[in-house]
Amino acid sequence: MADDARIDTTAKAADMVRTRLDSGSLVTMRQVPFVVIDDLDGLDMAALWPFVKEEHKLAALKQWAKVTGHKRAMKGATIKMVDETVV
Repeated sequence: MADDARIDTTAKAADMVRTRLDSGSLVTMRQVPFVVIDDLDGLDMAALWPFVKEEHKLAALKQWAKVTGHKRAMKGATIKMVDETVV
């Protein structure tokens, strides 16, 4: 029994699950990617920044500017109130 248990620990999950149904279909298992944020403050934003789309960066900048009343400057951006003609 100990040998059987040891052998079972080395088996792949797909090998243990593989089953042929009466209909002929094959049931097996595979690995798929899974990603979830556990601690937003713990993320390395510098590493993630290159993978954020430009339109999402702009949306974040616009939200930040709105919260700060368009009064605070940020390096790399122009944030100001401009005149616009309205009819």
